[in-house]
Amino acid sequence: VDVWDRKPFGLFAIYWLIATVSAAPIAYQLAATLAAAGTAWAIAALAKAGTNAQGGLLAGVAYLLALDPLQCFGGQSPVFYNLFIAVAALLTFRALPALKQGHAPRTLPLAMLIAGLGVTIKTTALFEAAFLGLYASAALWRSPAGMRGALRNAMAWALIGAMPSLLIAATYGAIGHWSEFWHAMVTSNLAKPPDWPTSWARLKIMALVLSPLIALALAGLARREPASRRFVLCWIGAALAGLFAYPNFYLHYGAPLAVPLCVAAGGFLARGAVGIAATAALAALSLIAAPLQFGHAARSRAAIETLKA
Repeated sequence: VDVWDRKPFGLFAIYWLIATVSAAPIAYQLAATLAAAGTAWAIAALAKAGTNAQGGLLAGVAYLLALDPLQCFGGQSPVFYNLFIAVAALLTFRALPALKQGHAPRTLPLAMLIAGLGVTIKTTALFEAAFLGLYASAALWRSPAGMRGALRNAMAWALIGAMPSLLIAATYGAIGHWSEFWHAMVTSNLAKPPDWPTSWARLKIMALVLSPLIALALAGLARREPASRRFVLCWIGAALAGLFAYPNFYLHYGAPLAVPLCVAAGGFLARGAVGIAATAALAALSLIAAPLQFGHAARSRAAIETLKA
């Protein structure tokens, strides 16, 4: 209630859990590393489904290499909620064959719950979570289950996905702090106008940083089979909607877009030595964009000590 930064409860809960282990910076770095590794695994599984083992592996590596240029080395929220969205996307994608036959696998409610937990970490994840539910519903609609089966399941999936956020909102209301919750989640965001000159300048930088991944994704999409390509393209569209919903365009806001872009890039990265060379180029660009500055921490500590004095 007393401390907020236009972020939902889930992000504070993650850092509270980390702080129960240790308040040292290495604690959140280790947690972020595990989250990034899990996200890379989900990307690899998704990319491999449309390409081969090399394409999947290098797609996951490409995501890890993209985090530093996108300034996600400080425990930024996308490092954590990308894991939830990527795992939910993997479960949804694997359920599509059954959905097309008119069956809704039991893994889909789990996928919607995981996506809903992602929304409690960053509100803009709502667009990707909604995409997963709508895409699954559309697949069921075109199946023998028809409109009635699709609508029935869609309503249940929407409720399951919304449940974590609804429980958090209800808890704030129950303890008498609804107004603070509503202000942090809604009013403050609407009342904060973007500074368009600086926002567009940041968008240009973000586009430049993402351009290698965009090029690889375009090349990779051409090599994926139509159904897989359609899923990834719609996912990219949902990630773009989340990006433009709050048009401040800080670099780490582009990290959610990197997830489907890396999945798409898997088709190109699967091409033997060519894919390996492309990944090596991404590694070089990552080091150039975010060079290792071993003296930075010491200088920061000295500056803080001077300020305190």
